[in-house]
Amino acid sequence: MAQRNQNGTPVGGGTRKHSGKSEADRIAEENEVLDLKLLGATDRRIAAQLGVTHTTVQNRLKAALERIQAPKVEELRTLMTEQLDTMMVRLGTGVANGDTKSIMAALQVLDRKAKLYGLDAPAQHQITIESEADKEIKDLMNMIAGDSTKAREDLVSEA
Repeated sequence: MAQRNQNGTPVGGGTRKHSGKSEADRIAEENEVLDLKLLGATDRRIAAQLGVTHTTVQNRLKAALERIQAPKVEELRTLMTEQLDTMMVRLGTGVANGDTKSIMAALQVLDRKAKLYGLDAPAQHQITIESEADKEIKDLMNMIAGDSTKAREDLVSEA
């Protein structure tokens, strides 16, 4: 049976190929990916080192992060923030000089940092569509309530 988090969601995002490995082996692999990430290795470098695909590294990292406690996640977030800040410092001169490649790279770093802290949540919009019938009902309700002489005038002028 798949391990589930507190919300009942399968750890690691759902169905995955188990290839006969025990849960302990999978957890060890996930922890190995997390440890390498905490040492500053990129996903591609971890994939090459472990002989797995980039996607496998991402899946194992996701599963490990879902399983571990918040302090370790915060440690990883702090490390990644430091790395992104270092990149921004290195790009600073190019950005200041108007170098297009530096500006584009800086925007990508800023985008990654926003995602890291969950700042890219989708904006919520409320759309209200009012039909002509809705408008007429609203006007009638205002007229009945005596709140609007304009509603009366509009009804008379439409007739």
